[in-house]
Amino acid sequence: MSNKPATTLTVAFGNVKSCFVNLPPSWALRAGGVVLELSWTEKTEQGPRKRSVFVGWAGGSSSNSNRDANKFPGAQSAATGNASSATDAIEMETVFGQGLGLIAGQRVNVEFVKTVETGKSVDVEPLTEDDWEILELHAGYLEDQMLNQVRVVYTNQIIAVWIHQRTCIRLRVLSTTPSAKCVRLDIDAEVIVAPKQRKSHLIPIDAPAQQITPSSPSKKKATTLLRLLPKSHLTELDESTTDESVVHINPLNANGEFTDGSIVKVTRRELKKPGEEMKDEKDEKGSPPTGLLRSVFATVKHSTFIPAGHLGVGKDAVEVLKLPPFSRVKIETASKDALKGCKVLVQRVVKSVGPTTVVLNQKNSEKAIVIETVKSWLTTRAQQYPLIITDGCVLRFPLLPSQPQSERYLTLFIRLIPSGMKEDVALASGVGENYVIVDNDRTAQSVVVDEGKETEIGPVDTDWDLEDHLPILGGVDDLLKNITQYVKSSLSRRTLRKKLSAPALGGLLIHGAHGSGRTSLIDAVSYELSRSPDTLAHTHMVQCSELSTETVPKIREAIRNAFDLAAWRAPSILVFEDLERMIPVEQEQGDSNDKTKQLSEFFLDICQYYRTRHSICVICTSTAATALHPTLLSSHTLAETLQVPPPSRAGRKLILEALMQASGDMTRTAVESKNVDVAVVAGSTEGYLPADLKVLVERAVYQSAMRSVEATTALINSLTKPNGLNELVDGMNGASGSSNEEGLLQIDFTKAQDGYVPSSLRGVKLQTSDVSWSDIGGLYETKKVLLETLEWPTKYAPIFATSPLRLRSGLLLYGFPGCGKTLLASAVAKECGLNFISVKGPELLNKYIGASEQACRDLFTRAQAARPCVLFFDEFDAIAPRRGHDNTGVTDRVVNQMLTQMDGAEGLEGVYVLGATSRPDIIDPALLRPGRLDKSLLCGMPDVSEREDILKAVARKLNVDPTVDYQELAVKSDGFSGADLQAMMYNAHLEAVHEMIDEQDRERDEAMAGHHRDDVNGSQQNGVVAKHNNAADGPAVEFVIADRKDASSVVRMTAAERGLLAQRIESIHKDYSDKLEVLYPTTSDASKSAKDKSLDTVVHLTVIKHKHLVSSLSSTRPSLAREEQAKLNRVYDEFVSGRGAPVEVGKKASFA
Repeated sequence: MSNKPATTLTVAFGNVKSCFVNLPPSWALRAGGVVLELSWTEKTEQGPRKRSVFVGWAGGSSSNSNRDANKFPGAQSAATGNASSATDAIEMETVFGQGLGLIAGQRVNVEFVKTVETGKSVDVEPLTEDDWEILELHAGYLEDQMLNQVRVVYTNQIIAVWIHQRTCIRLRVLSTTPSAKCVRLDIDAEVIVAPKQRKSHLIPIDAPAQQITPSSPSKKKATTLLRLLPKSHLTELDESTTDESVVHINPLNANGEFTDGSIVKVTRRELKKPGEEMKDEKDEKGSPPTGLLRSVFATVKHSTFIPAGHLGVGKDAVEVLKLPPFSRVKIETASKDALKGCKVLVQRVVKSVGPTTVVLNQKNSEKAIVIETVKSWLTTRAQQYPLIITDGCVLRFPLLPSQPQSERYLTLFIRLIPSGMKEDVALASGVGENYVIVDNDRTAQSVVVDEGKETEIGPVDTDWDLEDHLPILGGVDDLLKNITQYVKSSLSRRTLRKKLSAPALGGLLIHGAHGSGRTSLIDAVSYELSRSPDTLAHTHMVQCSELSTETVPKIREAIRNAFDLAAWRAPSILVFEDLERMIPVEQEQGDSNDKTKQLSEFFLDICQYYRTRHSICVICTSTAATALHPTLLSSHTLAETLQVPPPSRAGRKLILEALMQASGDMTRTAVESKNVDVAVVAGSTEGYLPADLKVLVERAVYQSAMRSVEATTALINSLTKPNGLNELVDGMNGASGSSNEEGLLQIDFTKAQDGYVPSSLRGVKLQTSDVSWSDIGGLYETKKVLLETLEWPTKYAPIFATSPLRLRSGLLLYGFPGCGKTLLASAVAKECGLNFISVKGPELLNKYIGASEQACRDLFTRAQAARPCVLFFDEFDAIAPRRGHDNTGVTDRVVNQMLTQMDGAEGLEGVYVLGATSRPDIIDPALLRPGRLDKSLLCGMPDVSEREDILKAVARKLNVDPTVDYQELAVKSDGFSGADLQAMMYNAHLEAVHEMIDEQDRERDEAMAGHHRDDVNGSQQNGVVAKHNNAADGPAVEFVIADRKDASSVVRMTAAERGLLAQRIESIHKDYSDKLEVLYPTTSDASKSAKDKSLDTVVHLTVIKHKHLVSSLSSTRPSLAREEQAKLNRVYDEFVSGRGAPVEVGKKASFA
């Protein structure tokens, strides 16, 4: 002990949340130790007695010394010494201080203790049974955090420990090692917790099985906590007892206390909100019944069909308690005997959920019917099994007792009036404390109906079964099996892993696109494991998208509540749907990175804590594994990752069959009668996800209904015509097998696909082209290889599926500039029936590290979603040059990423890579090896025959004179590429157009000059005349410039002025005509089509003649010089022979 004299302080209670005390600030500066001895003198019947306790100090200062001292008037008068000492206070937690025997405002002597032994072990015991149950649930937390709240203990001390700063449990110190006045706990101290034993009166062994034997009130109640089984698990029990006030338990949980036929009290237990202690829910005495009871009395029945640790509850008890599946229920031996000679009072229930109420009629005849109905029901039930009615329960009485399953019933609120107690006193007392046993007709004779009085109560839920259902699945049997086995191992092998000291399994990540069936897979796993006797798992789902906009404290609270609920109902499956919405990957720039980092660290900690202490399996879903914060995957929190891939053709067939079998009689009949070839539909839905297939089936059903409505309308219209009946009969005889048949047909699926874009293709930019194979001249061998590689595997898929060879998936088009490489790729988009994504080389490059690789990954992901798809890289040498020649290393990383995406080990099923370049020698050689771009196709300079073919292909879209000699032009155009020949044809077209315009202007000028003088001398004496004659406008239009002072002189307009004036007049005329058309629509479709046809005729009036082509050829020069052609020829020869590039490839700057 210290040699310093003791100092008097005032006890003050505060929110300390530990077993440490806070000292005044002046003491904190001169404190000499961490252990304090508090002593005081208290008055007892034997006289004054000195008491002392030991507490620890962790350096805290008192916040308000007078806060609690002023609450007790005697505290100030009891203080002695100077006035300043009365204002000093020692602050401690209220629960801890009361456990030490202190009161607020009390004066105690405080002395520092210098010498304190270190404790090796401490034996403690929970103060109450509730403390023991909470301690069992949070044993791991207590082990980790106890030293942060308690450091000094002594024998018979009452210590308080807070769980998550919310729930307080109290422990009594039984003994310490070594035995001393007080010991100090250190990190190597061992705390041994003794379970709180429960004792109760034992029911005699020789009691009959059906004899109801409530426990004696003089004995302590036996209590146990069990898990509620859903209704679907009680199918193998005796049907005569599943609808009674009976609880079924396994004999292993009886513990000699809950014998078969004994009466127990069943109480619903719930996990309280933060800040509240977990305790039994009891109805307040004296308050009117505003809800359902929290406890009822029932009879125990042993059954080996009930798994250990669980119980099955009869329908009457579940209706009263509103118990959800797998909730915790406390059963304890009844401490009261059943009431004898009581009166059962029934009141009509008015449900508060409806806007109107039904009041019990006051007629005596109706009251007598109700009384007789209740008596008959009670008599019938008592003959089957002893019936227990709890005071304050709600029962449903069938109006027809002979038909218990009838849907017509009367809901009544039951009150028990004990003998000798006034009715108003009994009604004002609490509910749920008394019960009566109905086993004969005596109780039924005492039933009365309250006259006109009603009570409001919430709706009674009669179904306590699981709300889930088996989802429609197809083509995912292997994936479903893997998920089920992993979750089952995580939940049911916990005891084995604990004995083997094996670590707990981590969580499971299921990633896939939206609509791929992730949630349906989890629902199927939950459906199976919730009904499996090995697991009986409870499933709780958290929608992370709803929490993504909340603040960090609210998100943490929601996650903690979800884990608490899962631990309370364990074994549990805790699902976090769309986790990437709540904990996404960090962005390079963004304010949400701090939030994401905080949540990821919190998620890791809480998963680790609960996974090691409770039977919980965490399942997370996301669109991609890379969309989550990387710490979630690197820390083994999500140890297993499974992808839900897009369904294959066989998978889509199974999904369609499953959907059509479950969608109704129409779709089921279509499959069974083979009116719909599901294999054909599956083949035409490449890129569809399961959600898209479901929408497709719904659209097909809608198309079938529309077709039926149209057929009915046509039938009604035909009957109104003369001889309509005969025509109808003839049409029905000849309509066999046509689209007029009823039911779902193949044509309905075809129409359903028109205009529908699957979710995987929404937002994906797919190129379309009008170029066909006939528009490309020459390149015969190249087109042949493209057909074999791209079109045949899709067109003849069943044949190629049986081939043991790996199909070619990459092609490189190389050749001279302007020789048709890009044009070939455009034709592929139209002719091969594949989706087409075109990428220019520099589009992928980005100056930020990792951005180019991410763009490359996203590109291949888009192609996989749009498969079958052709991924075309134009200017391929810009993004895939030889590695090591880029100063910044950007293209090197892109090449590495492309090698990963195109690697032969992974394969690109349904995705074809097509590259185009004029310099294949500078492309990285690794990309040209087998399994990647393993086939190179040369697009060389066209020879004479190919040039003639190219000229004819271009001429098909132009109006060319049939007498043109293409062979002569092909011979004279030596050295021209395909692009040069196309440019020559277009130049010839322009020459022909200019020649035709000049000829029309000359003819118009001559006509106007011949009639000009006559027109001036005619009726228009005071104007200037201009005529505009256009062959496309029909008759000539005359323009007069009036009000001229000198009418004798005529000013001739130039051709440019006439053209501008004609355009202005035509614009005014068109606007006027459009307005008339809106007001008085008279133009028919035929006249419009005729007008359009005439315009097309005018456009094609220009004829390209041989002289135009010769003139254009003489003015056109090849775009590629002879020297450049020779250089590229050497490059291509060296590329084919494999001797490398003929010229040195130096370093270059990045394209980024």
